[in-house]
Amino acid sequence: MNRQTRDRLRELNLGFYAEVAEEFHETRGHPWQGWQRVLAHSPIASGASPLRGRVLDVGCGNARFARFLHGRRTSSFEYVGLDANPRLLEHAQSTLSELSGCTASLLRRDVLAPPVGSRLPSGPFDLVAAFGFLHHVPAFRARRRLLEELAQRLAHGGLLCITAWRFEGEARYARRKLDWRTLDATPRGPIELDQLEPHDHLLSFGAHGTALRYCHHIAEEELDLLLADLPLLEVDRFDADGRSGRLNRYLIGRRI
Repeated sequence: MNRQTRDRLRELNLGFYAEVAEEFHETRGHPWQGWQRVLAHSPIASGASPLRGRVLDVGCGNARFARFLHGRRTSSFEYVGLDANPRLLEHAQSTLSELSGCTASLLRRDVLAPPVGSRLPSGPFDLVAAFGFLHHVPAFRARRRLLEELAQRLAHGGLLCITAWRFEGEARYARRKLDWRTLDATPRGPIELDQLEPHDHLLSFGAHGTALRYCHHIAEEELDLLLADLPLLEVDRFDADGRSGRLNRYLIGRRI
């Protein structure tokens, strides 16, 4: 995938979230089922040490993961949330203001702007989470680069927790798939179809289906390739979430 296409898809998703930020906030207040299993692997769950409680949440949205952590941790923790959408960050700030014992900061950063990952805070973090984010990263090499950068932000023994959205084969998402030539009629015009990668999709959103987003389905074989040779020890891989209980594929790796 060339740079022009990557930028086009990134801009498409930035516009998508600008359009649907309020609807996303209103419909995404509950924790994901898989988060409990994530927390079972993390030393921040018990709060046994103040040195084991620094969290980076990439694509934090309205900071519902911070609320989840706050409800299950026995001592204070430091939370850093990143998102490119200013309206969602406003909602995140409102969420964080209600959480006692949580030292928090929110950063408006587009971590997919080139070079990918260069806008991530330096760390180290005890837990780096990227939930519902990787499917919005255009191009395999950019997804790989982002994971490399996230792993570098981990403290020794810290956890990287990511999800791959498995929407292919789900009937309700199959109805949302659009032909890429739908973009021909938009102000930015057509996309270079020969630059798209397998499992790249254009999905509609909302009752009227007018909001459009780029999503990539990460198959198991690709997930293996993305993780190959990273300085991580895989500690868990499982399916959870959604009506089926398998809408997201979770991967948890420990920094070595």
